[in-house]
Amino acid sequence: MLNMTYALKEGILTSIEDVESGLKCNCYCLSCGALLEAHKGTKKAHHFQHHNSIECKYGYETSLHMLAKSIIEKEMNLVIPEVTFNFKTGDYEVRSYPAQSIKFDYVELEKRINNIIPDIVLHYGNKTLIVEIFVTHKIDKVKLEKIKARGISTIEIDLSKADRNISEDDLKRMLTTDCAEKRWIFNRYVDNVYKYLIHKAQKFPIIERGFALHVDYCPIKSRYWRGKPYANVVDDCSCCKYCLEIEHEQEKYDFEYDYPKSIAVYCLGKI
Repeated sequence: MLNMTYALKEGILTSIEDVESGLKCNCYCLSCGALLEAHKGTKKAHHFQHHNSIECKYGYETSLHMLAKSIIEKEMNLVIPEVTFNFKTGDYEVRSYPAQSIKFDYVELEKRINNIIPDIVLHYGNKTLIVEIFVTHKIDKVKLEKIKARGISTIEIDLSKADRNISEDDLKRMLTTDCAEKRWIFNRYVDNVYKYLIHKAQKFPIIERGFALHVDYCPIKSRYWRGKPYANVVDDCSCCKYCLEIEHEQEKYDFEYDYPKSIAVYCLGKI
């Protein structure tokens, strides 16, 4: 059980350091709402504990989650990670924008946007950014698809490995100045670039020849057979900087034993 160091006191998120010991703290669990005791001895780290009830499983996680949201709402500032475009094969990467600090015009917490309720919605100019705080649960596929459908850039901040005794000041620095725990879940600019490139790319059908997978008429002429250029999908296309994507059959496979069948290569070699 991780130490719970934040609780609700008179409806306000409050640190263990700012309350009296024992039941005099007048604090309640952020997760289950139960009455808490403040343990502020000299041998163990200061922490809250449930009074006359079973310890709440998600008390610490909920308090960290709420504290992170409170800090961002108060600071109105966030360093966002660099924006990169990675081809889905090979190691080709384009850095479009460096990491940068952004001052937001206003912040909304748990604000419903159609069929999704993000942790945080940040607004600056005519742009909107969703921020999701990951303590115990990452963004699932269903929510991600809804975010993509709305076309709103989204960052996930991973606090799952944060120090259990992290101070508010240290968490503030992590959120407002660091990028190590942040990643783009969806970036609207990158998505637009990808859609543009997919439209421009040549689609080459994959041909099975024995145990090999080939595409004929490779634009950069990776290999030749009797005067005709071609490429081996595994050895050439999968690590080629012009290979935007390898398309697979849209079927369900048992990935422990089987692999989806590759059917086409989207190639940018010609352009």
